[in-house]
Amino acid sequence: MSLTSALNYAASGISVNAKRAATVSDNIANALSPGYTARANTVSAVAIGGRSGGVEIGVATRQTHPYLTVSRMAAEAATSGAAALASATDEIARIWGDPGDTRAISTMLQSLEDAFAAAAARPDQTALLTAAQNAAGTIAKGFNAASSAFMGLRLQADGEIAQSVSDMNRALKDVENLNREIVLARAMNSSTAALEDRRQQAVDTLNAAVPVKVLSRSNGAISVISQTGTMLLDERAKQFEFDPAATIDPASSLQNGALSGLMLDGKPYNYGASESGSLAVQFLLRDRLLPDALAQLDSLAADLANRFQNPAVDPTVGATDPALFTDFGGRFEAVNTQGLASRFRLNDQLDLQGTNAWRLRAGMYAVSPGLAGDDTLLRAQTDAMREPQPGAAGLVAASVQALAAQISGIWAETANSSDAALSAATAGFEHFTLAEKSANGVDSDGELQQLMLIEKAYAANAKVLGTLDDLLQQILEI
Repeated sequence: MSLTSALNYAASGISVNAKRAATVSDNIANALSPGYTARANTVSAVAIGGRSGGVEIGVATRQTHPYLTVSRMAAEAATSGAAALASATDEIARIWGDPGDTRAISTMLQSLEDAFAAAAARPDQTALLTAAQNAAGTIAKGFNAASSAFMGLRLQADGEIAQSVSDMNRALKDVENLNREIVLARAMNSSTAALEDRRQQAVDTLNAAVPVKVLSRSNGAISVISQTGTMLLDERAKQFEFDPAATIDPASSLQNGALSGLMLDGKPYNYGASESGSLAVQFLLRDRLLPDALAQLDSLAADLANRFQNPAVDPTVGATDPALFTDFGGRFEAVNTQGLASRFRLNDQLDLQGTNAWRLRAGMYAVSPGLAGDDTLLRAQTDAMREPQPGAAGLVAASVQALAAQISGIWAETANSSDAALSAATAGFEHFTLAEKSANGVDSDGELQQLMLIEKAYAANAKVLGTLDDLLQQILEI
């Protein structure tokens, strides 16, 4: 081996180990950085004229395990959707309330029934009549508040969709731009590891809303496809479109055009009923679950209004007169059930001060308070509330309070199931996140050991250079 060859070997070894040390240092410095993937360099021998010419080092590349990344992305999308569903169903269940909770619809109805029963036992007591009127006012306000809360959740879901669409479009554009930068960097033989980390973070943002699959191209770019097979990005990012609603009322729906659907480059985007991710769940909440909850509330309000509109309960109420409970002051008609809970009011014949509470005993349209001890109408109204009625579809015929309790129980069970699904999805996500981090992340102990080996290799090459320098000095002195 000539001195020149030895010099080339040692010099290339020092250069290679310096770059390896820089890569290891970057790994250690970013060990806790979110989204950072461990880097490594490939070292290979250099042949010059058929003979060894030292070593060379490739650019730092990300150490990834695609299977774990794909599994983690699927689990993350499922968790994102499960979290949105669990949060919403918990809130729906809270609005309906737990049996016994003073804010629960079923508890308010039970309080109304108890107040009428107490007044029927002592119809001469003005305080008990006033208490019954107040209980009726409380349930009317309870229906109004619950209806407003459900419509607020629908508007919130609509807003979440708009925010998700904005985030998705930004993420797709980021991937498009990073694709371009990665292709250019590869052509210049530069490291693309940092760019690929940023691209994966953009893909993860998109994936949380709409689960996606990634196809790698030979030039380093990627294509992004939705779970249902729609191309979202190839060379160019497609554009999601959505028009958020300013307000939502009980009649607002996708079918009547009051609410926007999701478009992709001007065409309807079909995300599929089985698609996970937060976006599909927000549409499910806005267009089905929350309208169902509103419909159940309206149906319960209609049931209560009808019980008091029965001529056998209060003969003073005419065929066109509103009874104790009204549809915004007018008589309730079955064709106007949609949105009734938001319009549910006490009859104007009862003043706010309760001075006309005697009408609960004598009749809503009675001309005088009548006999103080007459309990006929009060008992009829109490019995009307207790009489089993079929209620909404899927409910067992029961009193109005029991019907409310059934609905509350259905939503409580739905919320519990959603919470259990979220726990299972979170466990899967945490498992694959940890597995991916263990495989793709930085092993600080391993990196420090690697750094010690690099230091020894660097020192060995430096020793060779020192020896060569001594030899050359001796040659020059001859």
